[in-house]
Amino acid sequence: MNKVLNSIFLISKAKRASALFAFIFLNLFSNAQINLISNPSFELNTGIPQNVYEISKCQSWYSAFQSPDYFSTLSPPTTTLGNCAVSIPVNWAGSQKAKTGNFYAGIAILIPPPQAGYPNFSIAFELLGNKLNQPLLKDHIYDFKLHYSLADGSALINNQLSAYFSQTQYTANANTFIMSNQSWYDTNINNINPQINSDTTIFLNSDTVNWNKFEGCFIASGGEEYLTIGNFRDNKFNNHISLNSVFSPTCGFQQTTSEGYLYIDDVSLYDVGYYSGKAQCKNDTVICFNSSIAISNNIKDSSSIVWQAHPSLSCTSCPNPIATPTVTTKYYITKTLCSFITKDSITVTVIT
Repeated sequence: MNKVLNSIFLISKAKRASALFAFIFLNLFSNAQINLISNPSFELNTGIPQNVYEISKCQSWYSAFQSPDYFSTLSPPTTTLGNCAVSIPVNWAGSQKAKTGNFYAGIAILIPPPQAGYPNFSIAFELLGNKLNQPLLKDHIYDFKLHYSLADGSALINNQLSAYFSQTQYTANANTFIMSNQSWYDTNINNINPQINSDTTIFLNSDTVNWNKFEGCFIASGGEEYLTIGNFRDNKFNNHISLNSVFSPTCGFQQTTSEGYLYIDDVSLYDVGYYSGKAQCKNDTVICFNSSIAISNNIKDSSSIVWQAHPSLSCTSCPNPIATPTVTTKYYITKTLCSFITKDSITVTVIT
């Protein structure tokens, strides 16, 4: 009889341990961050690029405007111009190793006027698109990051780079004639409001040796399923600094571009959680001595909440603590999620 009971006990114990393991595993899995960028390091492809303008060979990435490039360590580094154009590390625009793996992309961010047939307001640029792994959730905050390196052969560095998330695929189709019309820019480019932007008072990093970060957080409207990377403004919004750059690749031709050109690698987008809004305290109030009061109206979300420590608070990290002050006291709250940081306060006056 004891053997039977012991067997039952052991089986029950094993089941509890198994259930506990499953719970821990599922909890960790559910909280694991998933990169929502498809093919984030450009490693998946339908073929090795052999020449410029072949971003279509990179899975999940596409040209949203003009002709982004696709580079590879597997592209033949020969003395033939067409082959050398997209090899890694040496290619038509400069020399740079991939940050991760064997591939990266490249876009022109600014080719300023004057150009033949273009008025002073117009520029040439390229936009790179990606189909996300899944649509974004309304009122969730997302953390975006890409790594870029200015190509050695770039003649300039500018102040504009953006990441635009949209529900439908953005494509700025145009030809030279249409782009010569200011209304085209105002309709297709200047009216776009990307969620992540470079500070237009600060130029991008002109470092051609290292990979630099371009990043930011934003609140999703919900349903965004496409990413577009590039310069979303015409020349009246662009400032640039000329660089003394002359690059001679070993594959046999002199780089003479007048543009600013970025290599791009390791793109990421992570959901950091639901955001219910700014930190919110109740209005200043009056209470009697030996009374308690709830001092805020915060909804629990993924944010970190910190109340300035005070012995009269029931807690300092909960959304809505209870305060029991013995004298008039001002309470302070700070709410943080990614780069969204808000503060508020409430004064509780105590009548004795």
